[in-house]
Amino acid sequence: IDYGGENEDVQKTFKEMVLALLAGMAGMLAILVLEFNSFRYAFYLLFTIPLSLIGVLGGLTITGQTLSFSSMLGLIALAGVIINHAIILLDSILHRLAHEKEQEKPASLYQVIVESSSIRLRPIVLTTVTTVVGMIPLAGVSALWGPLAFAIMFGLTFAMVLTLILIPVFFYRYPGKEY
Repeated sequence: IDYGGENEDVQKTFKEMVLALLAGMAGMLAILVLEFNSFRYAFYLLFTIPLSLIGVLGGLTITGQTLSFSSMLGLIALAGVIINHAIILLDSILHRLAHEKEQEKPASLYQVIVESSSIRLRPIVLTTVTTVVGMIPLAGVSALWGPLAFAIMFGLTFAMVLTLILIPVFFYRYPGKEY
C-alpha cells in the first residue's frame, strides 16, 4: 500500500515540470550553439530565462497568485518567447558587425551594439506589449488560467527589459576573441 495523497502528486508534478524546463533549456542550448557556433552567445541568451523567474514570482506576488501547475506551464512557455527576443537582438548585432568588418572605416563595437539594439527595440517591445495585452482576458477567466496568464505577462515584461539591457552589455563586455 502506498500512502502519499495529493501532496505527493503535486510534488511529483512540480519535479516533472522542472525537468521539462531543464530539458527544454538543454534543447535550446543545442540549437543556439549550432546557430551561433558559440557556447558564449548561447549562454548569454539562456541566462535571461532563469532571471525572468524574478518577474514571474514578483508578478504572482503582486497579483496574489500562487506558484501553481498553470503558472509553471506559463514559465515553460515563456522560455521560448524570451529566447526568440534574445535571438533577434543578438543576430542583429552579429550581422551588423559582419557588415562593418567589410567597410573601409568600420564603426566601433559600441556603435554597432547601440545601432543594432535601437533597430530591434521597437519589434521586441511591440511583440511583448501585444502578448501581454492578449493575456489580459485570460487572466480574468478562471483561477486555473489566471496564474498562467500572470506568469507570462509579468515574466515576459521583465525578460524584455533584461534582454534589451543584458544581451548588449554582455556582448560589449565579452564579445569573444574575434571582435
